Amino acid sequence: MASSSKKPVVLAVLLVVLVGAPLAVWLARGAIATSIAVGELEARGLTCDDRFALELSALLDEATLAPTRCTRADGLVEVIELLEPATVTLEGFEPAAVDAPSIRLVLRDRDVRGGDRWARELSRLGLEQRMAGLIKGLSELSAMRLPPTTVGRAEVLRARDPVATAETVRLTPGDALDAAAG
Repeated sequence: MASSSKKPVVLAVLLVVLVGAPLAVWLARGAIATSIAVGELEARGLTCDDRFALELSALLDEATLAPTRCTRADGLVEVIELLEPATVTLEGFEPAAVDAPSIRLVLRDRDVRGGDRWARELSRLGLEQRMAGLIKGLSELSAMRLPPTTVGRAEVLRARDPVATAETVRLTPGDALDAAAG
């Protein structure tokens, strides 16, 4: 008789382990993904504000990134601000692509020297600092080992002054361009 009274307890424990634990992990998928993403971004030198949050789809093939503001300790790009929710396409547990409708980049207010191939022409036109800053900022983003990223509208500021607005920008992983921050 003791054996038959233990069966419901054993079944309940098995049910909790087999169904409850995976269900709890699935329900906490957003918090888990956010924690992992924060660690990955910090490894790339980015620190994001407390609004940073990922919400994973039920099939775990896509995530929505809430608007947030991330800062960098070094380099020309000081702030990357996501102004609207972005969509992250996932392949397994890795981001395969990012689609952001609108971002703001804030560049540090420092002199930027263009590469030897184009600095002379930009300087002659009085555009060297603006263009070199824009190109160097985008180059830094490309060199951060981010997945391919498409941005609908990118607003670029230097300190608080508008530098440029770009429409439909595509960043792909790769080497930095020939521009140096001075």
